[in-house]
Amino acid sequence: FGHYPQPENFSKIIWKKADILNPEELWECMQDISVVYHCAGKVSFDPREKSKLFKTNVEGTANVVNAAVGRNVDKLLYVSSIAALGSEKWPNFITENSLRSDGRDHSDYSESKYQAEFEVWRGMEEGLKAVIVNPGTILGSGNWHCGSSALFDLCWKSFPFYTEGINGIIGVQDLVACMILLMKSNIHQERYILIDKHYSYHDLMGEIAMKMGKRKPRYRFPKILDPFLWRMSTLWAAISGKKPVITKYSSKIAREKQQFSMAKFNHALAYNFTHLEDSVAQAIEHYPPAQ
Repeated sequence: FGHYPQPENFSKIIWKKADILNPEELWECMQDISVVYHCAGKVSFDPREKSKLFKTNVEGTANVVNAAVGRNVDKLLYVSSIAALGSEKWPNFITENSLRSDGRDHSDYSESKYQAEFEVWRGMEEGLKAVIVNPGTILGSGNWHCGSSALFDLCWKSFPFYTEGINGIIGVQDLVACMILLMKSNIHQERYILIDKHYSYHDLMGEIAMKMGKRKPRYRFPKILDPFLWRMSTLWAAISGKKPVITKYSSKIAREKQQFSMAKFNHALAYNFTHLEDSVAQAIEHYPPAQ
């Protein structure tokens, strides 16, 4: 692949469709497969989708692990999330060993990814060579209505508000390159945080808006209005049948200030990350504005 995945390599892919919740289909797909990148998962902060989250992220991961163990796959990489990590009081750095407090109010998404990791560790106990990565907010081409890509939609519409939250960011090209490095290495039975740098949502949205030629967000959204906003969004979702634009947990995440340590990965492997400006530009270049 080189530093970035190249389009000419896409023609070499043999596509096979399988349901992650169908063990027989996964078993068939993993015949004669040496390595597995388990990237499938559901991201949602809608409390109505709790069952789907755990079904896809936990049960689905268990099925992938079982198939990999049964087919004697050489190595598996599981894409988890920084949401599955423990916490540290700002400005301390969160590491792979930070404790996850049972008393903390975790989102269903966070809990589902955390439990999914246990399925991978269980596979390791059964002899599977595997590695887990915990990426931060991923910037890349995708559906502007889902996940972190929704930030691009907001910026395209010149959304005027921002929150004071700070989070770890990584470009999708860098994430893929780091995953390939880990899989080609002799490393296994380990877990790694993968981020590039930390950015405030104000700076990140400002960079995206600037690259789009749009106006940057300029008003800090008052924290006191958060409970009213997510409750109204939840109520409207219940009435309209649509997904809520803002939920209790998405509102909370937008306010959190977190720092993550890349020391473990940097000690294990050498990699030069892309500048944020380039990651944003590439993400914008590869798909049109949301409709």
